[in-house]
Amino acid sequence: MPIESFIIKHKNIFVRENSRSGGIFTALTDIILDEKGIVYGCQFDSDYVAYHGRSETIEGRDRFRGSKYIQSDLKDTFRQVKKDLVDGRTVLFSGTSCQIAGLKAYCASVNTDNLYCIDIICHGVPSPMVWKDYLIYCEKKYGGKVTEVEFINKKRFGWKAHKESVWINGKEYDNVIFTHLFRDHNI
Repeated sequence: MPIESFIIKHKNIFVRENSRSGGIFTALTDIILDEKGIVYGCQFDSDYVAYHGRSETIEGRDRFRGSKYIQSDLKDTFRQVKKDLVDGRTVLFSGTSCQIAGLKAYCASVNTDNLYCIDIICHGVPSPMVWKDYLIYCEKKYGGKVTEVEFINKKRFGWKAHKESVWINGKEYDNVIFTHLFRDHNI
């Protein structure tokens, strides 16, 4: 059986500009949230550690938007998803293929008819230690504290460029997430 694929672009330009892949995550999660469902996704904490969180609001969901090319800490997400499904809630989980496979295996004993998954195409994610070391490298190089990170800065570089930005003490440094350093851990 052939695999179907779709190219989707959100109609709202504001949503597209604040998304990384055309706004499909926002469109799908809007439906789930409108139906009083729950959305799970990856977000940063104040130290730029990536972790999975749970939200029943648009504001919470918005923290999950944007690319994060690092391994996320799932914490107790699988247990929460399973409980939500047992409670009859509709759940949308966004994660990598291996995270989704793990979630489905964990929830195999419950009805998953209300579980929707967005499988993020993964081209390999470095460990949290590599990311932490990289942030320390940037802070030393630019002399301050990381205050913001964008893995794909479409606002500044448009749709075709894949340029990153890191803000140190509020000052933007463009295209400083050098993938050869970050991925190969040569810092």
